[in-house]
Amino acid sequence: MRKLPLLLLIWAIPACISFLQGWLIYRGMNIPVTPLENALIAFGAWWIWVPATPFIVWLGRRYDARSWRKAAFIHLPLSMLFGVLFLGWSAVLSFSVADQWPMSFAATLANEVLFLHLVALIYWAVLGVSYALDYHARYETEKERALMLDLERSKLEAALAGAKLSALQMQLQPHFLFNSLHAVSALMSTDVAGARRMLVRLADLLRTVLDSGDTRSVPLRQEFEWLEQYLDIEAVRFGDRLTCDVRLAADAGDLDVPPFILQPVVENAIRHGIEKRAAARQLSVTGNVEEGRLVLQVMDDGPGYLPSAVTSGVGLANTKERLQTLYGASATLEIGTPEGGKGCAVTITLPAPVSDHEAKA
Repeated sequence: MRKLPLLLLIWAIPACISFLQGWLIYRGMNIPVTPLENALIAFGAWWIWVPATPFIVWLGRRYDARSWRKAAFIHLPLSMLFGVLFLGWSAVLSFSVADQWPMSFAATLANEVLFLHLVALIYWAVLGVSYALDYHARYETEKERALMLDLERSKLEAALAGAKLSALQMQLQPHFLFNSLHAVSALMSTDVAGARRMLVRLADLLRTVLDSGDTRSVPLRQEFEWLEQYLDIEAVRFGDRLTCDVRLAADAGDLDVPPFILQPVVENAIRHGIEKRAAARQLSVTGNVEEGRLVLQVMDDGPGYLPSAVTSGVGLANTKERLQTLYGASATLEIGTPEGGKGCAVTITLPAPVSDHEAKA
């Protein structure tokens, strides 16, 4: 019933055309049909399609084009039947409504039957529009379902990525703590005061680690401050054997990076480039923006690139996996030899996103 006004409006269009045609024909042939009689004939004939339309739509869904042989077997005779009914009804209206209709009923009916093939096309037009609307509705439903699936998949992937990052961060923290406590233990036998200072600084750094929680990103300036806390611990341990040069470009400080992305790289450099060498060693850490990308580099002047340091350690593997999870192919971690040909250089290249601080400014 809700669609009745719409159907009346749709079928009123050909009824109006039929009314105009009738007016011209009746006037040209001097047939005494009044405008009211003409309207009753035109609208009465065409509005028979109003109750017929839902039935045709139902038949179309019952015998759809996917089983075309069965559909043709049903719809071909029905289209002719609907044509006969429409023309018969039109003849009845013409003969009974007009008081001075010039032809007999038989002649009127015979005249109407001449248009049977055209009227049958109306049935097929209704059927075609029904199929088109149904296919469009199915398409929109499938598209909406696909969008919902994509959204759910994106949410799931984001949740999995978040869980993976949390797991990697949890893996990194015990690894760092174990190595630091091992260093304190080694120092206890030679420098108790230094070991105490190291424990105090380690406690401060661990408090920082715990406070960071599940933070996904921090300004690079904060990352460098944490790194300097870690280097203070190593300075107690190595004394004059370790010289650190930490430099952060002014335009890079507010850019966001994953927390503790540099600490495992620096720890790896100390472990493999400095720890086992008695001579004084230098470590440099830099952060710069180059060609729209953030470049972080850790260099030491130790024995150089050792493949075993990459394949056996947790720190670098963890860092690589975090970068892959967060940035995919947009981030790189490269290990090589500095330009001077001595030592080892680890270079991390990241997209340079606008930080929250810059966005608000």
